[in-house]
Amino acid sequence: MEKQNSSDEKKYSKKYSTFIKYSSVSTEMIVTLLICAFGGKYLDEYFETKGPYFTIGLLLFGVFASLYILIKGLQKISKKGPDNEKKR
Repeated sequence: MEKQNSSDEKKYSKKYSTFIKYSSVSTEMIVTLLICAFGGKYLDEYFETKGPYFTIGLLLFGVFASLYILIKGLQKISKKGPDNEKKR
């Protein structure tokens, strides 16, 4: 009976582990975009620009940076563990 409990626990731990890995990647993306948005807004106010030039520029940079983070994070997740191998 204990063997079944331990296998169930492993199954649930794998599910939650995968969920945590994917949610951390999305959190990193959101934080990157927020830092870029607030940094751009601060720079626009500091230099008293006539438009949101720094905000737009940093947000575009943030989008590309977050895509890079997404790709690298997904590559790292897919390389880990034998449970990600395709079964034939």
